[in-house]
Amino acid sequence: MGSILAVELRVLDAIGYHRGTDPVWVDFTFTGSPKLGTYNNPYQSLLAGANAILPGGLVLMKGNRSSGEATPITLSSAMTLQAVGGPATIGQ
Repeated sequence: MGSILAVELRVLDAIGYHRGTDPVWVDFTFTGSPKLGTYNNPYQSLLAGANAILPGGLVLMKGNRSSGEATPITLSSAMTLQAVGGPATIGQ
């Protein structure tokens, strides 16, 4: 493991960021902090949620919201996207 990557991983561990198999929550309108990917402290963007799971993971998006993400994103790993409580609109 390269020294820069090792330092980055230690920093991520120190702030409580763990990339794993547990589902993560996304709420495009969430403005609070910290953004942990939990139901009460969801990530604010699909990209943040997608980056927090392992391939094949589950991203749960709180429904009746729209992402408004202005720049295109690329999801390069297999994952399941699921809206909960209504439709979730990705993009404009």
